[in-house]
Amino acid sequence: MTPDLAALSNVWKTLGSIFLASSFLPAVTNFRKSLTEDLKVTIFLMFLALLVLFCLNAFLADSVIGILCFVTYLKY
Repeated sequence: MTPDLAALSNVWKTLGSIFLASSFLPAVTNFRKSLTEDLKVTIFLMFLALLVLFCLNAFLADSVIGILCFVTYLKY
């Protein structure tokens, strides 16, 4: 291989690697970032729903206990 062809080959190899690095990896990185952001939002909403259900459960339990105590108080 002549030095001119070797230099030209190195230039094409460099340009190809620059193109791959700039076109492929950011798309993969953005895709992974969007997946993790969606996962974070989903997990946050699940925990929020569990918190609301826990608070609702505690409120309803207190309400039922209060109603039962009131009903038994009225009987006697």
